[in-house]
Amino acid sequence: MIRTITLLEEKNSYLEKFLGLNTMKLKKLNQGDFSDLEEFREERENILNIIKHIDAMIEARVADFNSTVIPVEFKTKTKELLEAKDEFVHTILAQDLEIMQIIEQAKSQIIMELQTVRKNKKTIGSYKSFNKKEIIDEEF
Repeated sequence: MIRTITLLEEKNSYLEKFLGLNTMKLKKLNQGDFSDLEEFREERENILNIIKHIDAMIEARVADFNSTVIPVEFKTKTKELLEAKDEFVHTILAQDLEIMQIIEQAKSQIIMELQTVRKNKKTIGSYKSFNKKEIIDEEF
């Protein structure tokens, strides 16, 4: 049971790292810094893989337990750790939604700018193709 508690604590520490990573990236995104998004995604993926591995170990350990023989102090500690995990997860989900919203807004802004550039390019292209000599010859 002690090993299971240790694994739950370890999982929460990785969730805390994930939360910290999100917090740092949110600060950068709110300042308009969209660099290193791929590195950010990879770091998150690595942490999630570690958490998945820890979950598998916890699941394997819990499968062998008889809940009637688990001491109350272990149940209490487990409950505390699971509540902390839930708080981390809810905060991370809120951050993820905020990150996606910021990225989506930036993407929409870029699309609008590209449409404006395309429109201006068309206008300039049609202005350049305007030939004054042809019009002057026709008038005479």
